[in-house]
Formats: sequence, structure tokens, C-alpha cells
Amino acid sequence: MRFSRGAIVRTMPPHAGIHFRSMEGNLADLDLLASCLSNNGVQRDRQQMQWQYLDNPARRTLTDFAVAPGGRLAAVYATLPMLMRIDGHVELAAQSVDTMTDLAFRGSGLFVRLAKATYERAQADGFRLVYGFPNQHSAHGFFDRLGWCRPGTCAAAGPTPAHPLPGA
Repeated sequence: MRFSRGAIVRTMPPHAGIHFRSMEGNLADLDLLASCLSNNGVQRDRQQMQWQYLDNPARRTLTDFAVAPGGRLAAVYATLPMLMRIDGHVELAAQSVDTMTDLAFRGSGLFVRLAKATYERAQADGFRLVYGFPNQHSAHGFFDRLGWCRPGTCAAAGPTPAHPLPGA
């Protein structure tokens, strides 16, 4: 990457050397995620993270990584899987949480690519819904690039911003 008149000019493809994979339900991947969050100014309690990602009531992991050369996380799309009553039935759902792109990799499309991969996996694994509460930094990505419903506009999930999964 080089700088020209205040603009960033990419000198290599934005995903050069980056590979994509799902988070495994193990402590090594939990440490990798914690490191990514910490490197980007987000401090999280280790016990809370272990419950959220490894020991949650749904006993599922639905988080995807973009891994840069050397093993550093370039981006993460993380969810909290849960059981939710939908139309009178207990179903798998996931809340989008702790989703971020490392500062060094922002602007390269990793957020959207990881989100779409996570939604595809969620659908294949029987999840009915992915929902969340985007902040000011991510709202445009969720609403404009991923097609999430804005508050009060999503008939399938009521007033919560959501991404209903096809066929659900």
C-alpha cells in the first residue's frame, strides 16, 4: 500500500495472502479472537468470551475468520448462537457481536465477505435468523451492503435489525 495526495492506493489485491476459515471451538482460536479484539482496542473478559464462544447454551460456534499471512486475524465476523422461540418453535438463531476488521485491513471488503460466508454457513447449519444492533461504524455495512432490515421495517423479525435467512 502507498499513499498519494492523502489517499490510500492499494498496490496488491486486497485479499492477497488472506485465507478464510471458521472458528474452531477451542481455546487456541479463542485466544486468536481475543488478540484481534485487544489489538483493536476492545478488552473483553476471558470467562465471558469462553461462555459466549465455546460454552453458550446452543453449544454452537458460528464465527468466521479472515487470517492474514503469519496467522494474525485481519477480520472476524462473530456471533452468539442461541435458541430462540420463533413462530412457537424453538429454533437456532445468532446475534451478530464482536464483528470487526483490523485497522490495517479496513476498506478491503473483508467485512462483507465474512458476513456472507457466515450467513451461508448459518443457513446450512439450520439457523433461522441472524440479528444484531449495528453501531455507527458498521450500520452502513449491515443495512446498505448486506440488506439488513432497518429498525421497524423487518416484517419477519419485528422491530429488530435482522438478516432473515432464505428459506427460513
